[in-house]
Amino acid sequence: MTTQFIMRKLSVNDYNFWCEAVPNTSLNDFEKLFKELTIQEQQDKSYSFVLEVGAETVGFIQVFNVLRHPTCSGMIEISILASKRNLGYAKKGMTLLENFCFNNLGLMRLISPILPSNEASIALFSSLGYQKYFTDPSAFFFMKKPVAHEIWVKVKPE
Repeated sequence: MTTQFIMRKLSVNDYNFWCEAVPNTSLNDFEKLFKELTIQEQQDKSYSFVLEVGAETVGFIQVFNVLRHPTCSGMIEISILASKRNLGYAKKGMTLLENFCFNNLGLMRLISPILPSNEASIALFSSLGYQKYFTDPSAFFFMKKPVAHEIWVKVKPE
């Protein structure tokens, strides 16, 4: 018997699992984030999912900053719970997310900002056909300071 691997929409009931993946998140922070994500999804700009194996949560995936025209692109990220890493869940989750983005949203390009020190993510995205586009020295800010990220891109396969 094969265990089913699925993605389902993030809900407010996922707070405890979110905290395991994103430490130091208060319930208030999570509720605010969830509200913002819900508004963005209603505007067709962001989609957040929980990855489950059977009935067990193993991680989260998201497509955000969805731009329909002119770029038909979205930024993606994945977070697998520490206790569930190195079991192939990230690759399966990314495949589900890519199919959703390319087939359901009609996107043509997926973009993932990755910390240069995150060797596991770089290996994952490279194995899925993403290519490093460039390094942005100030892609994101953390505690009001710019943090460099490598920008990895995948174009929809023909």
